[in-house]
Amino acid sequence: MPTILDGLKVLDLTEGMAGSLATMVLSDNGADVIKIERPGGDPYRTTPAWIMWNRGKKSVLLDIHTKSGQEQVQKLAANSDVIIENYKPGIADSLGIGYQHLSSINPSLIYCSMTCFGSKGPYNKFKPYNGIAEAKSGSLLPRGKVGSRPLYRVRPRGDYGSAMMIVQGIAGALRVRDITGKGQYIESTAFAAVVFTDSSGATARQVELGIMTDGSGGRGRTVGSVNLSYLNVRCKDGQWLQMANLTTRLFANLMRVSGLNWIYQDPRFKSAPRIDNREIALEMRRLIYQAMQEKTLDEWLEIFKKEDVCGDQYLTTQQAMDHPYISELKGVVTINDPHVGETQQIGPLVRFAKTPSEIYRPSPLLGEHTEEILAPLQGMKLSSPTTLISKGNGTNIPKHPLEGMLLLDFSTFNAAPQGASLIADLGARVIKVEGPTSEDAPGGQIGKGRTFQSKENMVVDLKTPEGREIIAKLIAKADGMLHNMRGNTPSRLGLDYETVSKINPNIVYLYAASYGSSGPGAGRAAFHPIAGCLSGGPLWQLGKGNGIPPCDSPLSMEEIEEWSEKIMTANESLPDQNSAKGVGTALALALYHKSRTGEGQYLESHMVISNLYLCSDDFIRYQGKPTRLEPDRDLNGIHALHRLYEAKEGWIFLTVPLEEEWKNLCKAIDRVDLIDDPRFQDHPARFRHDEALTAILWPIFRNGSADEWEALLTDHDVACARADGLRYEDFLLTDPGIKEAGLVVDVEHSTTGKMKRVSPAIHFSLTPGRAAGPHILGEDTPTILAELGFSSQEIGELRAKEVIRWNEPEIPD
Repeated sequence: MPTILDGLKVLDLTEGMAGSLATMVLSDNGADVIKIERPGGDPYRTTPAWIMWNRGKKSVLLDIHTKSGQEQVQKLAANSDVIIENYKPGIADSLGIGYQHLSSINPSLIYCSMTCFGSKGPYNKFKPYNGIAEAKSGSLLPRGKVGSRPLYRVRPRGDYGSAMMIVQGIAGALRVRDITGKGQYIESTAFAAVVFTDSSGATARQVELGIMTDGSGGRGRTVGSVNLSYLNVRCKDGQWLQMANLTTRLFANLMRVSGLNWIYQDPRFKSAPRIDNREIALEMRRLIYQAMQEKTLDEWLEIFKKEDVCGDQYLTTQQAMDHPYISELKGVVTINDPHVGETQQIGPLVRFAKTPSEIYRPSPLLGEHTEEILAPLQGMKLSSPTTLISKGNGTNIPKHPLEGMLLLDFSTFNAAPQGASLIADLGARVIKVEGPTSEDAPGGQIGKGRTFQSKENMVVDLKTPEGREIIAKLIAKADGMLHNMRGNTPSRLGLDYETVSKINPNIVYLYAASYGSSGPGAGRAAFHPIAGCLSGGPLWQLGKGNGIPPCDSPLSMEEIEEWSEKIMTANESLPDQNSAKGVGTALALALYHKSRTGEGQYLESHMVISNLYLCSDDFIRYQGKPTRLEPDRDLNGIHALHRLYEAKEGWIFLTVPLEEEWKNLCKAIDRVDLIDDPRFQDHPARFRHDEALTAILWPIFRNGSADEWEALLTDHDVACARADGLRYEDFLLTDPGIKEAGLVVDVEHSTTGKMKRVSPAIHFSLTPGRAAGPHILGEDTPTILAELGFSSQEIGELRAKEVIRWNEPEIPD
């Protein structure tokens, strides 16, 4: 069967997880990827997951620091569709392989740069490393705890997110090229991948700073409140269970099966799970903790599946590989790799019905394809550089990559609608369709703005014949739609694939699932932390020696409360937002295919698979695979050259993955003697003597301030950033460097007026993304109905019958 990217030629000059993961997804979906490796090979080849991240690719050895190597890259680029690099801004240009030069050779080339904070502004000097983006942006500071020390995050949100964003950007740029024949420069940033949601903390902080008025109506959780929906509970057998009963109905089901149904007759507890009084909420939480100790984990899971209660167990990433859920989702594939023999690796990111991903080729041996790829280039003459085609030429250049495409968003809560917002940022027209009593209304909960940004909003009651008729007319015009409903809800509302595809046979139809549409998890509810607990990240985040107490260890109620909060903190890697990035990638690829071929299809993304991609460094198995590195007990980092250090004033994050960076570090700290020290002669030696190296570096960094070390080491081409400068909300909203880099923009909102939001995650040189604010509930309903041919009188009658609804903006005083 065909794949979406059949025939696409990609030149991969990246090193590290982000670029390799991005081109892995491209390769899995049919692209022919040539990986350019430095003499001696990609230094990340020693990483266990390298053979997975680079499966299906071809390896070519080239020294791009020589004239000959640069000419070879130029010749390869002349016949490529896409080139991806992750050098510091300016490096590629200095080597003659930057966008300006290569696009003059091949004007249809899509040139992708993966950076840390973009190619302009004062932070363009930072290397595109995940830890640097998290540290500099304030994302390592515990949420809401100003003045506290930063804590290392093990899951590479910036790397995974940057990979997903660049794939989405490539899909959009390919569509533009199909229309115009022109390539362009696109850029992703690790910063945008880390903070793309910008919503919960940043929206509230804008109100505090007076940037925007409070349009939330005073609703939403307050600081210090007790979240009874997201609880970690200890079972009878000592195992821990993550629960996420976010809706009133799911929480009521939990109360019923746990023998706590009586609470609804008690005035203290009857409003649960939303109890304003903290002491009463804590008492309610203890009742739940006590009740959950009456049965074992397996007993509770069986009950939860039957009685529609949301909860699941904690797994390591390796355990997840053997879980029936993952098996059903084809989450594991077997590949015989030439380096290590038979391997089990992570499966496709997205399930496409008509263009399924193909994963069958292993990673390449070092330089395996050098002769095959370079031999045909001998004697090839590059044409004289052509005049670059300016943005103003031509008459059919779209304003935005996906301009002219229509996506209907029937999804709710966070993960799926945030993914659709990424498509809106690419310029597609996205209409979020809600019911009259939607709990997901914009402004109803401060911090949910990201799920509505750049979208129109329409309210239709799909339980009425008139409502279904309206939506049928809209579906007939749409290029795509998505939902995250479970069970028979889509069929009851006329939104199942069979019904929709009869109305519009060529629609892109995404089920943004939690567990998937088949197998043991089908139909089960899942919210934010569930995908996290199943992916292995939280148990990894706890740190060495901080593992969950043994199952046979008795714990007091106070100890259970303490451990519950510790585990919940470890599970806060933003699983919803990681899932959203997978949703965005699924939609971008399928909509590109639709634009190119006219063909729609059914597809599924899965919350748990997206979060396993985030943890893919350990989602591979083969004989002799090294054990995953754990963070230390105090959550400083995983080894001496990838960790937090306390300075004389403040904290820094240091990461030194490359040999040349190690030598630069030794020179910068005036310890060149360490270069020849046999204990530290190479990466394996430095890992073996990790404690000794940490003991040497720690007092050195205490002799200068964090700001001084950031400046000095960055000047020596060593990746270092202050990790406790500003919390991320203030960094995003107030740091002038972020504004200068174009990473935050001002938009308008109907009720709050002016507000700030993160810029679209991908920068396009020819067809920029579109950043807009959220719309209020039903704001666009009459306009959309008029477009569908309804008269003013008919619209009024439908509103009177409460088939449709829209709210008038209420501007706060």
